[in-house]
Amino acid sequence: MTKEHFELEMRRLKTQWPNSYGSERLALIWHRFKDTANHVFTALVTGALNSLRSPPLADDLSKLEQEYTRNEAQLRIQMRHDISFGRQIEELAKNNRTADPEFVQGCLKLLRDRQNGKLTEEQFLQGCDYFDQIANRRT
Repeated sequence: MTKEHFELEMRRLKTQWPNSYGSERLALIWHRFKDTANHVFTALVTGALNSLRSPPLADDLSKLEQEYTRNEAQLRIQMRHDISFGRQIEELAKNNRTADPEFVQGCLKLLRDRQNGKLTEEQFLQGCDYFDQIANRRT
């Protein structure tokens, strides 16, 4: 992290807790987090502002960093799973021999739109219900 970015983020904390960060405390926090990426330190400060009632010290920020790292790892795992699941669905659709191709493409578009954030979970489920009704009418 750059020294300028550190100072910017510490100003955010000082705005909330004006009398809590003397030069020695700032030096200790800088020493502990100087190798942290800018965006990660910003996330830690934001987390502290959102969840802590008292000024965060280095240990508090370290705990927030552990939580951040854990959440990022879980997100990467979920994204890999979602990509793998999407590929499996695409492969199944490609090998489809029984369902109406237009119906299959409509379902795939619905799934892609949900994965890309174009649809909420509720909208996605409504679309699934719609396609289910269409399928039941055709049988």
